[in-house]
Amino acid sequence: MTRAILCSLLLLTLLIGIPLPASAQDQKVLATVNDIPITSFDIDARIHLWDLMGMNAKIPNARKKALNAIIDDIAKIAEAKKYRAEATEKEIQARLDRVAQNLKTDSTGLKAKLKKLGVSMSAMRQYLEAQIAFNRILSGKYKEKVEVSDAEVDAKFAEIKGQINGQLAKIKADPRMQPI
Repeated sequence: MTRAILCSLLLLTLLIGIPLPASAQDQKVLATVNDIPITSFDIDARIHLWDLMGMNAKIPNARKKALNAIIDDIAKIAEAKKYRAEATEKEIQARLDRVAQNLKTDSTGLKAKLKKLGVSMSAMRQYLEAQIAFNRILSGKYKEKVEVSDAEVDAKFAEIKGQINGQLAKIKADPRMQPI
């Protein structure tokens, strides 16, 4: 019994000393936003997503910009939930269909392209959800309600028509407009 425990401990210490495979190293957590970890894998996926969508992912500091973009997306989604302006599943699916159409493929082809680049469908959905939600927040915040009655429209139209008729009368009365 004691020998089995010692063998187990020895095996455990040997395993701890073994370096992690590359795929495990890619999962290194770089930041945590609202209890959501952002890993190196997420950063690479965002850069590949930008490549797929035709954005210039080869920009200087692309990894830093990708990290900031993911942080922003998480914050946008959280803010949308706060204002109850989050994107619906139907809106996200419609946007996915539009992305697929722009890439001259269908949803199955889009999934295949994403998988080939190492981008998960959930990363794509998060990206689109953040865009939709943030647009909804901005439009709600800066949307102006303009209410004009028919009488106000008619009055403004009459005013403009009167100004035009006055200018037309001045032009016709100008001596330079008289026949020679």
